[in-house]
Amino acid sequence: QEVTEGLISVGPGIVYSRLLRLRTGPEVALPSQQVECDLCESWEHPDSLTYTFRLREGVRWQDHPPVNGRTLTAEDVAFSLRRLLTAGTPGATLLNGLVSVEASGPLTVTLRLASPDADFLGSLAHGQAKVVAPEAVAVNGHLREGPTVGTGPWMLESQVGAKSVYAGNPHYFEGGFPRLETLEIE
Repeated sequence: QEVTEGLISVGPGIVYSRLLRLRTGPEVALPSQQVECDLCESWEHPDSLTYTFRLREGVRWQDHPPVNGRTLTAEDVAFSLRRLLTAGTPGATLLNGLVSVEASGPLTVTLRLASPDADFLGSLAHGQAKVVAPEAVAVNGHLREGPTVGTGPWMLESQVGAKSVYAGNPHYFEGGFPRLETLEIE
């Protein structure tokens, strides 16, 4: 629940995935605000107030307690977005036009807005819009002291003082990533 680049992008935030992410790669001219699927495989925008996201099949949470490698569900995504909307959460204003979040199928999430919002997809790609496991939040009622378990390319292995050690997630849903076995941030 902290709004710092160090936690969102180059710290524990690298453990998590989002529904959407900003597109990167050698073919993308930077700076860019293009979005692409992260946990979703596609989305539809059937009217100006509705977005329906189809999640990737077979995405697994990292094999750490309390999630223990289970499969990601639409309920996990819905939980995370509702949590982000909670009053007092620093990122709540990102999605302030969102009026309903529904897990409309095992791998389908439907979002409805109060009014059309040209920035909405960018907000879903923001670093604060991480998808978190409900059972990880339930351990302490928050994630400030962990557990840090996500679906992203990196798994937190240890954190001592200012040094964090991450291991590549062997079950990450994008083949070939991450391209390193270990990452140390101090």
